[in-house]
Amino acid sequence: MNRTQLTRRTRKLHKWLGLIVAIQVLLWISGGLIMASLDLDMVRGSHYAAEQVDTPVDVAQVLVSPRELAERIGQPLASATLKTWQGQPVYQVSAGAASGLYAASTGVRLSPIDLAAARAVATDDYTGPGELVEAELLNVVPGEARGREAPLWRLRFDDAIHTAVYVSAETGRVVARRNDWWRAFDVVWMLHIMDYDTRDNFNHPLLVITAGAALLFVFSGIVLLVLSLLPRRRSLAG
Repeated sequence: MNRTQLTRRTRKLHKWLGLIVAIQVLLWISGGLIMASLDLDMVRGSHYAAEQVDTPVDVAQVLVSPRELAERIGQPLASATLKTWQGQPVYQVSAGAASGLYAASTGVRLSPIDLAAARAVATDDYTGPGELVEAELLNVVPGEARGREAPLWRLRFDDAIHTAVYVSAETGRVVARRNDWWRAFDVVWMLHIMDYDTRDNFNHPLLVITAGAALLFVFSGIVLLVLSLLPRRRSLAG
């Protein structure tokens, strides 16, 4: 293959690859710029989150031992973590179907937590300018809280970025904070990794093929550049 043929074929390949990958390359570059420009504290909602302080357990209120709790539940405990939750000592228990939150003073199961407890947890966590306007118990995990386990309380605040605080009904803990900045980031991330379903898989064939095509596009451009810089042979006149 002579130089003219190589140039023609490379240029044709470069053109078609450009048509195929141009939009995605634009999304990669612009998406990367947007994600690098956003304040991650705002994306995560931590700028409206109260500082987490470990409150010492008031042992005087701990009237039920893990052994006694296991007897009340009727099965052995895989684990039982003593902590302070909403001003009272509780056990976070792992025991199969009996897993959950138990009051260390009475042994009473507290989970799934009720609306009043969920509101208290969310308002203690949220320090923004908004007011709590909606609370909903979800048995199906929404897309923006993916990776968490149902049931979840979703508590919405009426600030400018529509903050939603997700509280686990089983543990009584805040498991996610979402707002419009996070939602925008999530869309950009989806377009960036080309996972339009779960939005967390960047090892799928579509991304690999597109990235390979983009790499070939760049390589063909380099070949064309090198060919254009090489001196041309001049034909000798007669």
